[in-house]
Amino acid sequence: MRENGPDPDSKDPGALNEESWSGRTISHYRIVSRLGSGGMGVVYRAVDLLLDRDVAIKFLPPGGSADTDLRRRLFKEAKSASALNHPNIITIYEIASEQNVDYIVMEFVDGATLEESIYAQPRELKETLRQAAQIADALAAAHAKGIVHRDIKPANIMLTQSGLIKVLDFGLAQLRTEVDSPEQTRTVLTGTGAVLGTWAYMSPEQARGEDVDQRSDIFSFGVVLYEMLTMRRPFAGATAVAALSATLTRNPEPASMVAKDIPARFDALIMGCLAKQPEDRIQTMTDVKDALQIFLADPMHSWTAPAPRIPQRPVEPAAVVKQRRWPLFASAAALLALLTGSALYWNMRHPAAEFPSIPVLTRVTGDSGLTAFPAISQDGKLVAFASDRAGEGNLDIWVRQTAGADPIRLTQDPADEYEPDFSRDATRIVYRSEKDGGGIYTIPALGGRARLIAREGHRPRWSPDSSRVAYWTGFPGPNFHPGTSKVFVVPSGGGPARQVGTEFAAIRHPMWLPTGSRLLVVGRFDSAESVDWWMLDLEGGKPVRTGAFAKFAKNRLSAPPLAEVITPDAVTRDGEVLFSATSGDATNIWRMPLNMETGRISGNPLQISAGTGLELQPAVAGLSGSVVFSALALNVNVWTLNVDANTGRAAGQPRPITRQLSFDAWPSLSANGDKLAFASYQSGKGAVMARDLATGQELPLTAPAAGESQPKVSFDGRYVAYGNAQEHSGYVVSFAGGVPEKVCERCILPCGWHPGGRHILFEQGNGFQPLSLVELGTGKRQDFIRSADGKMLINSGNFSPDGAWVAFHVREQPTARQIFVAPAVLDHPPDQSQWIPVTDGKNMDREAVWSPDGNLIYFLSDRDTFRCIWAQRLEPSTKRPAGAPFAVWHFHHSRESLTAVGSNVGAIGLSVARDKLVFSLGEITGNVWVRETLAR
Repeated sequence: MRENGPDPDSKDPGALNEESWSGRTISHYRIVSRLGSGGMGVVYRAVDLLLDRDVAIKFLPPGGSADTDLRRRLFKEAKSASALNHPNIITIYEIASEQNVDYIVMEFVDGATLEESIYAQPRELKETLRQAAQIADALAAAHAKGIVHRDIKPANIMLTQSGLIKVLDFGLAQLRTEVDSPEQTRTVLTGTGAVLGTWAYMSPEQARGEDVDQRSDIFSFGVVLYEMLTMRRPFAGATAVAALSATLTRNPEPASMVAKDIPARFDALIMGCLAKQPEDRIQTMTDVKDALQIFLADPMHSWTAPAPRIPQRPVEPAAVVKQRRWPLFASAAALLALLTGSALYWNMRHPAAEFPSIPVLTRVTGDSGLTAFPAISQDGKLVAFASDRAGEGNLDIWVRQTAGADPIRLTQDPADEYEPDFSRDATRIVYRSEKDGGGIYTIPALGGRARLIAREGHRPRWSPDSSRVAYWTGFPGPNFHPGTSKVFVVPSGGGPARQVGTEFAAIRHPMWLPTGSRLLVVGRFDSAESVDWWMLDLEGGKPVRTGAFAKFAKNRLSAPPLAEVITPDAVTRDGEVLFSATSGDATNIWRMPLNMETGRISGNPLQISAGTGLELQPAVAGLSGSVVFSALALNVNVWTLNVDANTGRAAGQPRPITRQLSFDAWPSLSANGDKLAFASYQSGKGAVMARDLATGQELPLTAPAAGESQPKVSFDGRYVAYGNAQEHSGYVVSFAGGVPEKVCERCILPCGWHPGGRHILFEQGNGFQPLSLVELGTGKRQDFIRSADGKMLINSGNFSPDGAWVAFHVREQPTARQIFVAPAVLDHPPDQSQWIPVTDGKNMDREAVWSPDGNLIYFLSDRDTFRCIWAQRLEPSTKRPAGAPFAVWHFHHSRESLTAVGSNVGAIGLSVARDKLVFSLGEITGNVWVRETLAR
């Protein structure tokens, strides 16, 4: 400290008065004037001489900071508070001590305290709610970091000239409670009788001297909200003792009865905060913030939907009960729910903790093709994405400024490049490329030479310090079969990759958490029930199950199209995890709080976007809080490819047969190629459709219902078999229409007809069960294709055109499928020793179908890292492979893809006739949007 300061050893409070400090200097701060004082010290306005900015300096009481242990706790609390980077929390610049004088340097706020502004003039309801929502936002962010304020009151809340809320003194109230001795406390309660502000806002448990948690702040916030709305304290008294007694024993008059312009629905929220027992209150400030955001959208809306846990114990005063019956906490439960209508659009949607006010949507790209997989720099100024806008049929990485200008093309390779991510300083981008079998590459953000840093990886993500990249390898699939996927971390400059999470049976989709020492992953252990989001400690701690999947199930959220499960996509600075999920017919961006200390999900999923299409792949800017995401359209239709079916030679390009805005899948052809059946899904319900390709006439064979799928046309085109997954039954219906006939139970999916027309192969749809052969008319049923030990998963049985052979595929290991053929004698199921391998079992080969002459097997394969149509020639007599498999048609680009049909590969429905193949294909188009917020 400079010599011209006051005597630092003085114990006289006058040493910290305006006369002592004005015009003087401490460190590199010149004191200008005194701003105020309180139990935690004296605050001065000062100028930072190094950075030429105004600051506020709080000098802590000399008596309180003399205790070494207390000072240590103070600095620990204050340092924790300094980590809170939030627009509604005052920023702490420095915590210092010079010659036994402790002080904290913080952001200077030009404005008034909320205590001053509440009674200054009448307040509009909407403006009051907007300010309250900002306070709640700040507290929710602090609670997510494990910080409890302990002294929420209007005097600790500043209101700037522009209307922005700033909450003060995070981390300092703990010192206040430790400085005040029991004797001092008794003096306060029994002294002059002046009502002290802190006591007026204190929770009952804090007043009783009990341990407090975030729910104590919720109570104090309820007191502040009540005062903001009514200009009256809920627990007033002529003395401090009277105020404290009211806090402990009485409930306030409902706010709607004090101020006539307050809707009665607000009472439930306030009383939910003011419950006497912590367990009876609304449990998280995030839920309080959600309710305020909804009220801001439409204060008079009628709330109907259920919501997070809300108190069940009534706390309403008896006098109010006698006057009228107003809804208790069931009403609070209703007000916390998100609305499902679209009229209020964004304002009704809950923002993530990063987004303090009114969201603004801006389209970043306007391409007619596919532009997706966005990433955003930490400062929010650059956006990277993958796009086929170059017109060359493949995805490349592009980058542009969010404020405008034309995008820059970073990659030129004919293979797809996608899944970009910015380094922290935005100088480099990491991405996935399909080049040479696939791998992870880095490239300068404004153009330059790409560098391979890892083979085979998917969805690379920079560590918070950009020193490492996490990615996963393996095969997608909803069941996370053991051995199908692994996670690695590689130095960002290249080098040996280290496998992490080796204790998992399957693990995917790593996302760094802000500490840099932990990942959030999707993984499973031995049982499929263990599939969940897990917090993985890279320093050797035991993985922690977050409980995310239980939250998804409770809220009826499912994986979006193109994904096998709901995956964590981004994390905000306040611990909110962003992800994409489907609810009903819409797929939107959601957020859910993750407690960084416990590794557990600490709240319910809430929606932050409200489009009606596919909103996917969110990414967040850590500093600005802006979110970018893809808004896509996916159309799955039945396509055909002209082909000489007996040779596998294609002619022309694939072209669509159906062109509806529905999900058309599981196509099946008659032997002559004139009859087509398929399943058409809209709003989660499917109908079996029949189309005469010669005339173009189309007929629904079933009414839309849940669970009807995989129709199979008989060889002669007269009948269609299909499965009803809800009933676990198989049906047959005339191709010309009529009443469906149930032909079997516990036979969900028909695989193929025998050419004689009287027998159908069915999958039983229950794990490792054999394929069943069902005889029509008699209902006779037998296990037709089964492994000797009963431990092989067998699917997709199809009879050859002459009925002498059957083809099927088997899963013996998680990462491969193998195709077999076997002799087919109806009364004598083939023994496993008679199975003839058609493929080598090293790739994902499946869905085998026969050529018309029976000498060629068509199948789907991922052997070149893409899902394409392949074929294998067979010896006519023995049906053994003749030569190597060959590609019939490649689908190597993301815009038109067999993979886009989804994780159920059977829905592609590969089928063959004499002059054509049919299959379902997904077409994806869309653009990138950014979600920003308006300054308040």
